[in-house]
Amino acid sequence: MATIASNVIQFTPRATEPEAIFNEYIEGAKTLPIIAKSQIVWNDQKWNLKGLAKPERPTIKPTVRFPDLSPKFLEFIKAYVAWNVYNDFGQNKQIFKYSAPVRNAKYVQAAMEQHGINHPCDLNPDVLDHAVSLITGREISAEQNRGKIGWFIDVLIEHEMQNDPYEWTPLKQTVSTEKNKSRIRDETSHKS
Repeated sequence: MATIASNVIQFTPRATEPEAIFNEYIEGAKTLPIIAKSQIVWNDQKWNLKGLAKPERPTIKPTVRFPDLSPKFLEFIKAYVAWNVYNDFGQNKQIFKYSAPVRNAKYVQAAMEQHGINHPCDLNPDVLDHAVSLITGREISAEQNRGKIGWFIDVLIEHEMQNDPYEWTPLKQTVSTEKNKSRIRDETSHKS
């Protein structure tokens, strides 16, 4: 079910079972007015958000490309984007707000496959910690990596779409102090 709050439709589940709430979230997203009135075709692998989001560069269309995910997870990620675009309507946010969580969903998908999980409602902290460890790129903290997948994980938690309820924060990582030393000389380093 959707309710109107300050000119925005907020997702409010009627169901109480996690998978039923999950399905309501997806079906509610498919019926949002923005889906019907925009260039979004639900079943497409990429959505053109022209007029709904700012592009990364002026010469590129603001597009969200969905990775190869399991059908249920893909539907959830599309619903996540649809609800966020709708709730941000008129604010013209950067496309990165929508494309970054979508891009990083592949790490959660990989962790789900490695743990034998087929449905996002069955995610648990061990799988999410594993997903964080799969994130590539420059060395950054666990908290920053959590942010890369936390956007849509928070939706699962907020709306109680977990078969086994949990709270999740990433594992703490330690960083060598050698890498964090200041490049500014101390008072004695210039004296010989």
